[in-house]
Amino acid sequence: MKELSANDIAEVLGGVVEGDPQTMVSSFARIENGKPGSLSFYANPKYEKYVYSSKASVLIVNRDFTPAATVTPVLVRVDNAYEAVATLLDYVTQRKYRRHRALLCRVRLSAKLGRKVYVGSFSYIGRHAQVGDCTKIYENVYIGDNVRIGSKC
Repeated sequence: MKELSANDIAEVLGGVVEGDPQTMVSSFARIENGKPGSLSFYANPKYEKYVYSSKASVLIVNRDFTPAATVTPVLVRVDNAYEAVATLLDYVTQRKYRRHRALLCRVRLSAKLGRKVYVGSFSYIGRHAQVGDCTKIYENVYIGDNVRIGSKC
C-alpha cells in the first residue's frame, strides 16, 4: 500500500479523524500485531483489549465506540468498521492498479472508477467523481468534482 494519511482514509470512508489527521500509514495489520506505520481496525468487542495496547498508527472504529481507557492510535470513526476496511482494501487495490495505467495523472481519493477504466497521462479526476466500467479518459482530460460518467464511454 502506498502511504495514506488518516485524513485521506477518512475522506475515502466518509469518516471522522480523532487525533492527528496527518498521521501516515503504509501497511495493514491485525489489531493485536499493529506497529508504527500500520493501519488496524476494531469492530468485535472480544478484541477491545488490543485497542489500548495496539502500536498501530491509525485505528478504524465504529462511530459509537467509547474507549474505556486512553487510546494511542489516531482513530478514524466510521459507520461500520467491517465495511470500511473492505472499502479501503478495494480502494488500495484500485489505486495500485491505476498507478500503472497512466503517467502523471491525478485521481482524487474520493473518486470512484469502475472496472477496466483507462486514464490517460496528465488527466485529472475530481472529488467524488464517478467513472463507469470500460470507459476511456484520454490524455489531458479534466473531470470536475461530482461528475458522473457512464459505462463504455
